Amino acid sequence: MKKILVLPCGDALSHVSRALEVAKGLRALRHEVIFASDGDHMRLPREEGFRVLPLKLVDPRVLGSKLHEGRMDWYDDATVAEHVAAELELMEKVKPDLVLSDFRLTAGISAELACVPYASILNASWTNYCSVHSRTPEHKVPQNRRDRDRFTLKRILSGCARRFNRLRRAKKLAGEGNLFGIRKCITLIRDCPEFRPGPGLPANSPYIWELSTGAAPFNRFRRAKKLAGGGNLFDIWKGDITLIADCPEFWPTRSLPTDFHYVGPITWEPKINAPAWLNELESTRPTIYITMGSAGSYQVFDLVVHLFGNEAYQCIMTTANLPNPSSYPANFFVTDYAAGRQILRKSDLIICQGGNGTIYQALSCGVPLICIPTHGDQYNNSLRVAELGLGIHVTDVALLKRAVSEILSAPHYRENAKKFAAILQNYNGPETAAALIHKFLDKSQPVICSNDQDIEAAIQGK
Repeated sequence: MKKILVLPCGDALSHVSRALEVAKGLRALRHEVIFASDGDHMRLPREEGFRVLPLKLVDPRVLGSKLHEGRMDWYDDATVAEHVAAELELMEKVKPDLVLSDFRLTAGISAELACVPYASILNASWTNYCSVHSRTPEHKVPQNRRDRDRFTLKRILSGCARRFNRLRRAKKLAGEGNLFGIRKCITLIRDCPEFRPGPGLPANSPYIWELSTGAAPFNRFRRAKKLAGGGNLFDIWKGDITLIADCPEFWPTRSLPTDFHYVGPITWEPKINAPAWLNELESTRPTIYITMGSAGSYQVFDLVVHLFGNEAYQCIMTTANLPNPSSYPANFFVTDYAAGRQILRKSDLIICQGGNGTIYQALSCGVPLICIPTHGDQYNNSLRVAELGLGIHVTDVALLKRAVSEILSAPHYRENAKKFAAILQNYNGPETAAALIHKFLDKSQPVICSNDQDIEAAIQGK
């Protein structure tokens, strides 16, 4: 039996629930599993009988705001140092044999300093090896090609200028300004690991700058602690073993390293009884399921009530305690939470935010989707849904009613979703992830650690 410390992002239901499903698999394999994180959703592992320790998070308001702006500079230097110090102190007390994380970005640095093996749960689109290029949401990038190229170059040049100016200030050199030297910019990009795209990421992607900006505080900390490696943000949050909570049929990759493993979707749903009204629905009427997850755009609720109230549709809505209308038309059936698959089996389509778990849950039931994304990750998931003919990507809510009519009238969406449901039957994400970690622990060699002074210094924040 090994001791495993699980560090999810406790304010995000998707990240807590994925880690929880893997943790249950590890417990079934007789490992001791301990969780650590603050956040509203940490009640879930507690309810499952896991020990949960406190651990500070990035301010969820700051993180949420930056996500919605399409930014990846979620951490600053002080936050990286503070989180690493807290994680090292925790690891010193718990003495884990392995650290497992889902979207706690400093966990890999702390595990490396503590000489503890590190496992990371990621989406395929959060790696340098995804063969479908991530795209910046349309409203953030000019549509004209020349303007789009200028937009990308401007982000890179302004970012490079900030780096040079920061260095000049540190060396007490006079003069700051813009970076006009293109050769200098190209040299910086060539020589800086943050700017090196992986085989799946094109060099002209606007994401290159966001990934490098987001990684900068981590790389500065790594250099200060004399840790090798670094790179862009995707490099920062990979593990000694990386578990991809996707299937290649949805998110393909290329040149994937041997320590990266597809495990399949990892989805969760609450253990609650179905609403009493679920069996009262009329099978002859089209049924729409509306959910925005735990962090989606609650304004969608008002919109769908306005568009579909007192229409021929039966509308099921789960609000996840997000703000929602005070009253509903007679054709609306509303609850805070429900087991998603119970609802989906009664539904003809789902309107959602494009979250990873929601998409896979819908497809496992053969239900086509209309996705209304609110940030970059959901945006790219939504585009994949449309590209694979599994539903419709909506960025203009004025087109929502037309999208519903199209899904319900065009049988190929349902047919494609059913075909994908057959594919997903071949995957058991939580069981596969737990088995891979178990095998990794069984085969891993003891780590020789000689950086006790670095650990103490990091704990003290030096």
